[in-house]
Amino acid sequence: MLLRRLSPSSLPLRILPSQTSIPFARDARLSRKFATSPGDVSVSGVSEVQGPLDTPSIKTLVWETSAPLVIRNGHDLPAITKWFASGHGERSPAFTEYFRSFEELYMPYEFTTDLSHSKGWNTFLEWMRGHSSVQVPALEDIISSSLSRAQDGPATFHQFQAPLQLLTCASQYNCNAHEDSLLTQLYIAQSDIGELPAELRHDLPVPDLVKNAPKGDIYSSSIWLGLQPTYTPLHRDPNPNIFCQLHGHKTVRFMPNKVALDIYKHIQRILQSGGHASMRGAEMMQGPERDLLHKATWHPEAQDAHHAHISEATVGPGDALYIPKGWWHTFVSRGPVGSINASANWWCR
Repeated sequence: MLLRRLSPSSLPLRILPSQTSIPFARDARLSRKFATSPGDVSVSGVSEVQGPLDTPSIKTLVWETSAPLVIRNGHDLPAITKWFASGHGERSPAFTEYFRSFEELYMPYEFTTDLSHSKGWNTFLEWMRGHSSVQVPALEDIISSSLSRAQDGPATFHQFQAPLQLLTCASQYNCNAHEDSLLTQLYIAQSDIGELPAELRHDLPVPDLVKNAPKGDIYSSSIWLGLQPTYTPLHRDPNPNIFCQLHGHKTVRFMPNKVALDIYKHIQRILQSGGHASMRGAEMMQGPERDLLHKATWHPEAQDAHHAHISEATVGPGDALYIPKGWWHTFVSRGPVGSINASANWWCR
């Protein structure tokens, strides 16, 4: 079916009221906060509990709840201190020498920016040529190829394989780059923890939150490393998700399945598209569907009936999130432009 390209700002996003409600925590150890984004209506906060939690608490407070939950100090994964340097400034080098020793490791990358109009990437290529310690030819080929593909059409989302060195060098470059030449939105996304070298896998042992899942099995696991800002569009997972923040901060917004599904179907009707909520492709990462879902989630208006069902939380290093099966969620990173943001997660049952 032909997809009509409509302006997101001109499309109505009024959703009929839903009977779905967001349950409030009943345990005295849980707290609930309220979040407000500048210029937007306020949304409710996600229930929180202070960690670390013992096994009985994990089973009752986490796995017996039906709503998202923040566990402050919910993990102490060694990667927090072994991978990331504790600099004295917001643009200090992000990675340790230990982590940089794995720079030849190939990783799955995403670009979510228009590279053909990015001054930063061209300046980065020049910077690389002046640093003999950087293996320039291979990385230049990767970046130049992506720049060429970006010039072939309006697409702003690119995927490719490249050495970890690309990200470590980009982070090092950003330490002294001019503000208008900072590299951003380069993301190692959904890289399987099980495929990492043994040393790095040992830095990400399975958290107790995951070990105490009801069935005790892990569906998959991933690391996420990127240059601020990074973004994950609104979606839902087929299994419960334990999400652990390693470096920097991220804000996540949630909606119950019924509410989000109503919005998704409404947008499909507007776009005259036959998309399916469980089978999504490139339209999730770019184009009018992504734009409209982003607006509905991050910039709702007071008269939008669904905004009362949106909840929000911000997590930092050591914090964990429990995302129940079926809950729609979207992440944005927080922090200085061009800085490193890192997370790990386990889908389990």
